[in-house]
Amino acid sequence: MKTLLYVFVPESTEPLMLNDAVDTLLEPHRLKDEDNIQDDWRFDYLCRFEPTLNCSETDAELPREIHDAYAGYVSRLSRIKRDSLPGAVITPNGQWHDLSDFGFRMLNDERSNTIAKQKWQHRFWELVKQSPDCWVIETWVHS
Repeated sequence: MKTLLYVFVPESTEPLMLNDAVDTLLEPHRLKDEDNIQDDWRFDYLCRFEPTLNCSETDAELPREIHDAYAGYVSRLSRIKRDSLPGAVITPNGQWHDLSDFGFRMLNDERSNTIAKQKWQHRFWELVKQSPDCWVIETWVHS
């Protein structure tokens, strides 16, 4: 399964250091060497699809060295669209939060998954409010 993931990185992080900051926040959640006894992993590899953040203001702020790699995939958290809803979030403290934490399962009935999505949407916007001075970087993860 592939999940849209937002990684929240403090705005004090220089744009040229975003990649390192994201890697640091992702690493504790990555499956290590397909270790089948590692019970705390959330994903095994990253994927990249068409960007959804598409913030022209933020894209204009990006240094030339990273512009092409990050344009569309990064924004300031204060600029994300109200209809934004990733499947998972990593907050600046490194904690992973996602839709499945609220009971969403592929095999659930539609009503149960709708309720889980509503709860997740509420929690997502709480997380946004708790981390107002952050970059948000989007990627996709496979689990």
